[in-house]
Amino acid sequence: MDWLRLAEDLRALGLRGRVADRGEAGEEVWISFRAPGYAADAQVDPRTGAYRMVVTDYGLVAVLNDLHKGRDAPGGWKLFLDLSALFLALVSLTGLLLGVLLPKSRRAALLVLGLGGLLFLALACAPLASAAIPYVFPAGVRQSHSPLSMDDSGSRVLEITHPLPRTILPYGQVSLQAAEHC
Repeated sequence: MDWLRLAEDLRALGLRGRVADRGEAGEEVWISFRAPGYAADAQVDPRTGAYRMVVTDYGLVAVLNDLHKGRDAPGGWKLFLDLSALFLALVSLTGLLLGVLLPKSRRAALLVLGLGGLLFLALACAPLASAAIPYVFPAGVRQSHSPLSMDDSGSRVLEITHPLPRTILPYGQVSLQAAEHC
């Protein structure tokens, strides 16, 4: 399988992002594209060129969240995040050191340090309390366990299939076919 050609053919149809994963499952191949706030998965039959795509654009808030976490971001962005984190840690530690070393502000600095530590522990323990509550999928939505429904961290995601599958024709022509609604 020529993975580069397949990826570029799918990009010509409008998919974007980096190739996060690819593989073969029986007679079909699948390829996943990821970008901040965006996921696209395609299953392709190499014999006929027929394909099925699931494209999810999560919106601006998800883009900002992914950029904040460095998820599916380019390497330069991850370096920027690491350098920013080191700078902020240095500023915080020097501020704490100055607060503790100066006699006039020592009491206030220790009080803020103690309250900040308690707040951190409360926020860190909150997810543990909610972890025991199971997630119930909404009616009509099925949970999928195929490789296409896994994100980079291995979390399960909901798969929503568009009712109009497409076919890749030779030389990049595209035709839409009506599909039966499941």
